Amino acid sequence: ECSVCGDGQEVTNLNAVFEFPGQPAVSCINLQVAGAEGTIPLNQCSFLPGLIIVCECAPLGSVIIDDTPAPISSAPVDITPAPLSPTPAPVVQATPAPVPPTSAPVIPPTDAPVNPLTSAPVDLITSA
Repeated sequence: ECSVCGDGQEVTNLNAVFEFPGQPAVSCINLQVAGAEGTIPLNQCSFLPGLIIVCECAPLGSVIIDDTPAPISSAPVDITPAPLSPTPAPVVQATPAPVPPTSAPVIPPTDAPVNPLTSAPVDLITSA
């Protein structure tokens, strides 16, 4: 496990993007998760706290996650009545009926099997 901010520290700018030459850009939250999952080698972990300034590391518990639900209003709601007149007909004209039927695209079956069965596999490779 690697604490990318250092012991007792955590990322506070979760959506910031850390970029290091030769490495793909990664969001600070993904960097922190990768460290916690052990994806970051420990020999690289030790110098990260000095490099990830953009992630704004702070003591554990500094990140406040607001999971308060959206406010619920008890105010009365006016219900709009359904339209009294019907909606207009579709703009595209319907196909006139009846439509003459078309023949089914079916090829008549052949007698099966077409070639008689062989008693052994057939070698299709011929010598020239």
